[in-house]
Amino acid sequence: MRFGHVILTCLLLTSLLYAGDPADCLRIPPELEARVLYYHSFANGLDQPEVNLLKAKLQKPIAQVQPGGLTGPGLAFAADAKKPQGMALLSPEFRPSRPLTISFWWRFDAPMKPETGFHLLTLRGGGIIANFVRGKGKWCGLRQPTYVQQVYYFKGINNRNQLGGRAWLEPGEWHHTVMVLRNANRVQVYWDGALRTDYAIRGRAFTPSDGGTLEIGPNGRQHPMTIDEILVLDRALDADEVHAYATAVRHLRELLTPAHD
Repeated sequence: MRFGHVILTCLLLTSLLYAGDPADCLRIPPELEARVLYYHSFANGLDQPEVNLLKAKLQKPIAQVQPGGLTGPGLAFAADAKKPQGMALLSPEFRPSRPLTISFWWRFDAPMKPETGFHLLTLRGGGIIANFVRGKGKWCGLRQPTYVQQVYYFKGINNRNQLGGRAWLEPGEWHHTVMVLRNANRVQVYWDGALRTDYAIRGRAFTPSDGGTLEIGPNGRQHPMTIDEILVLDRALDADEVHAYATAVRHLRELLTPAHD
């Protein structure tokens, strides 16, 4: 049985057999539970992730936990923050030299404009491994919001700045982003279960001294958005697993919030 079906079976049984909220059933496939390093649904507030084996320290973002997340509360970033700041987690275990899967969900809370840019996630330390969108402007002569994946500033590793096409998204729609790090030299990024980037770095492999900080959400480019369901695994998921997980969680949302937000 594929783990997407396992999640839904767990939720259905919970809703039938128990009086509690079926959302209390963790949205993690059973076969991956032992691989979870960090998991945060914001159900217990900003400071209490359900799993934090990394002992990651949180640099508090300028954001509020409030209703309207994927299936419960989410972390909402407004447009009027004087100093845009996303969610930053600090741990030496956030290093690209080890197998990692970093996953989270997000949605826009206001319409985009041609100039709209936004940050999704960056693994920082010695350099950056970043996924974001840059809007119309002088940078690279862009004429529309464009997908960008970067591996930059690491000593001994060739800089990479990949433009991956138009990235125009509607407000209110939930999206899923996953960064997979494998073999200490490969970076893969998925959006909504589909592979957007698959890049083998050049120059040298990542080392344990690289990384250390995970940044999620607005970072210098502010657009109203909500993030939810941050999940970090000590395994590099393959394409089928990423797609199955994204599909299963979408079904979960339909089950728990049939009217949607």
